[in-house]
Amino acid sequence: MPLLTISLSESIPDTVKETAVSEAVTIVAEETGKPKSVVMTKLEEECQLTIDDHSDKVALFELRGIEFPGEKMQSVTTRFCEWAEAYLSIPGNRVFIVADSVPRGYWGSSGKVF
Repeated sequence: MPLLTISLSESIPDTVKETAVSEAVTIVAEETGKPKSVVMTKLEEECQLTIDDHSDKVALFELRGIEFPGEKMQSVTTRFCEWAEAYLSIPGNRVFIVADSVPRGYWGSSGKVF
């Protein structure tokens, strides 16, 4: 039941927004081994994000999930950097990715704790 929050300093063009979010869900599902049906996304556009005192073209990906496999972090990082470049022309040095592994028993949905 992964949760992906994508925070961007600008907006994704409406013409590709649905495709972009769908591709992000696919990345999470493939990298975590979870079905797309349990991946939740939160898209935050036009956020006040800065790197080195500059707010132009910045992306932050925060991925949370139960027992996130740490060995997948390199692949996740590569794929999210490629995503940011493809959809917003944000270079990899302007992209941060954070993964958080939640212990079992601290994640709930549908009236159940996992």
